[in-house]
This record gives sequence, C-alpha cells and structure tokens, in this order.
Amino acid sequence: MGLLREYRALGWLLLCLAICLGLLFAPVFVQGEVIVPGDIPYTNAFWAADPGATQFSPLKNGLLSDQINQFFVWHSLASDAMQNGRGLPLWNPYVFTGQPLVGNAQSALFYPPNLLLRWFSPGSVASLRGLFNIIVAAIFTFLFTRSLQVSARGSIFAAIAFAFSGPLIVWLGHPHSNVLATLPLVLWAVEMTVHRPQIREIAVLGIGVGLSFLGGHPETTFHVLAFAFVYGGLRLVFLRPGIKAMAARTGGLLAGSLLGLGVAAIQVLPFATFLLQSSTLADGGRSMGGSNWLYSSEWLPNLASGVTAIFPNFFGNPVTNNYNWPFANFQNYNEQSIYFGVLPWAMMLGVLLFRPRKVVVWIVLGLALVALAVAWRLPGFELVNHLPLFSISLNKRLKMIFVLFAAVASGFGFDAFLAALNAKDRNRGLFLGIAVARRWRW
Repeated sequence: MGLLREYRALGWLLLCLAICLGLLFAPVFVQGEVIVPGDIPYTNAFWAADPGATQFSPLKNGLLSDQINQFFVWHSLASDAMQNGRGLPLWNPYVFTGQPLVGNAQSALFYPPNLLLRWFSPGSVASLRGLFNIIVAAIFTFLFTRSLQVSARGSIFAAIAFAFSGPLIVWLGHPHSNVLATLPLVLWAVEMTVHRPQIREIAVLGIGVGLSFLGGHPETTFHVLAFAFVYGGLRLVFLRPGIKAMAARTGGLLAGSLLGLGVAAIQVLPFATFLLQSSTLADGGRSMGGSNWLYSSEWLPNLASGVTAIFPNFFGNPVTNNYNWPFANFQNYNEQSIYFGVLPWAMMLGVLLFRPRKVVVWIVLGLALVALAVAWRLPGFELVNHLPLFSISLNKRLKMIFVLFAAVASGFGFDAFLAALNAKDRNRGLFLGIAVARRWRW
C-alpha cells in the first residue's frame, strides 16, 4: 500500500506538471514554435535589410542573445555535421582561426536532450531540452523531499515551486538550467547514500554527478556539487554513525563522485584540456573576491535586489524594455532572479514559527541562507569568495542554489502549516464536544 501511495502521489505531480507545462509551452505544442530568440539576429543591420525582418520587430528580449549567438549556432553546426554523416565535430572553424566545440563545455553536446541533434533541428531540441529540465527538476525535488519525510502534498508543493522558479525559467535556454535541474537529483542520491551506501545508491549518485558535468556550465556544476556534498557532510555529522559506518558512507559518496566523473569523462577531459590552455586560470577567472576578505561594498545594493524575491519585476523586465538596475555594480534580470512564488516564500519563513525539531530542516534552511548570503556578499560571508575555486567563480549565481533549498524548506513549512490547521480543528472539536456534553447534562 505504501508503494501504491507513492506512485499515486507521483501521478498527481505529473498531472500538475502536465497542466503547467501545457499552459507555459502552449505556443510550442499548439503553434509549432520553438524556444529560441529568433528575433535577435534581425537587430544586426545586415539581417535587418531582409524584407521579412519587420515581423520580428520590436525585439522581445535582448538578454537572451547568448542563446541565439552561441548555443544555437554551436548546436546547428553539430546537427548539420551529424545529420549529414560527418560525425560529431570537435572543432568550430567559424570563430577567428577556430575554437574547440566540445571542449568549450557550454556546447553541452553530450547532455541527453542534445543527443537528439542527430535527428532533430536545433530549435526543436531547444524546446525538448527546456521540457526535460523542468520535468527532471520537479520529479527529483519531489523524490528528495519525500526522502526527508515531507508529505506527498508538501513534496508536490516544493517540486512545483522549484521547477517553475525564476532561476530555472529565466535561464531555461542556457546551460545553467541544465546543471541546476540536476541539483535535486544529486541531493536525493546523497541523502540515500548517507543512509544506505549500496551499489544502487552509489550508481544514482554517479548518474547525477555525471549529468551535472554534462549539463554544460562547469561553474554551476561546482556550485551544485559543493553544496550537495556540504549537505552530505552535515547529514553524516548529525546522523552520528559509528566509525565503520561513517567510513562506508563517506566512501560511498566518494565512489559516486568518481563514477560521475567517469560518466562525464567524454566532456570533462576535453574541457580540462582547453581550460589548462586558456587564460581563465592565469587571469583568475571572473573572481568576485576583492581586497577585503570579510567585507564588500556591494552588499547593500545586492541586498536591495531582495525585493525581487516577492516582486520579480520591481526593477522592470527586459521583455517590456523597462529594466533598470539603479546601482553601479553589474546586475541584470537573470542574475537577480530568486522568485519562486509568494506562497512558498511564506511557507519557508513560516516553518520557523513552528520551531521544527528535525535537524535536517535546519540544515536545509541553513544552506539556503548561506548560499544567499554569499551571493549577496554580506559582511563576513565575503570570505567564501576568497576560497579556492570559489575565488574564480561568479558566486552571485549561488542564488540559484538558494532557491532549491528554499523550495524544499517550503515543503516542510507546508506540512507544519497543515499540522497546525488540523490541531486547531481538533481543539475546536474538543471544545465543541465539551460544550455539547455540558449542555446535555444540564
């Protein structure tokens, strides 16, 4: 019966997903459109001379230019080569004197949906990839929260909140979304492995880690794995297994990680070779670390962007051409997006009112707040931006990691809220019963 209830709950989640995706992707399903910003090339004077260019005016969203100028072009090159029997191209000869295609990682040619380029057009694959990411994010958020003993309804609530959250949707055409969608899978596998480090659990962890590397954004993969394994470490500490059990579970996490590297080796090795020959390491990447290890003056304007947690269009929107970030530090609509629903926000914060006794609730909340504090460069948390690897990463994107942990916390809050309502109903029934009994005796 327990397994049947789980399948029934998963069925409800899939039904909710089908409805939401049907509404969100209606132009894809009904009109045959694709999720590619095809209007952007016509902002170029050369293409604007085309008589048909007027149908693409005005520009819908210039912030999506990477999707058409880079990812779509790379996928078109790969699709053309594979569909004409030339195999997967390793090299892009059309940029300057040429550049690696597989080695640049962001082409993500081995990410499962992108393998369909062998048979389908890049535009169709872009739409299928968006659907794949949302579905994977929802299903594994549900499974992760269920493994933490959140109710089926609370898990569906958390899954929908994350799957349609700001970061996952605004980055949907970018490889960032590919990687972010794997975070709940990795966390679910970590949670299972710290409890039962068997072959199945380690294999699932390997698949999750491998998919994260194949997703096409190494920086986001680093963030995903860093927080996933900090989560695993905290779970091990508070579970307090014996020395042998601790060694076995730690070994399981390491084995799963190595398996993941093996799964993604076809992508990791070319990227590592390209990285070692690039200027990225020599120039320190896109380091966020300043001269002060504990303080950055950017924290106040970053904190101001918190208003978009409730009002995502507070500073405008690139679609309506009125986006305006009033501070000097670089920001754009995608980078500041942490919206995942007003009700989930209320549930996440409301869980604190019920003073949860489960340690895992505090771990999830703590990691959510740490990710946000580092992203906003709050005083003291600036230290993280000077740590190895973090020092060459754009850690403002830890906001994406925050949203997943916050959505999971909202699942706990959902359960706590329903429990409080049920307790109130029981108390009301008790008081009513006492009153009726007294009246009957009187």
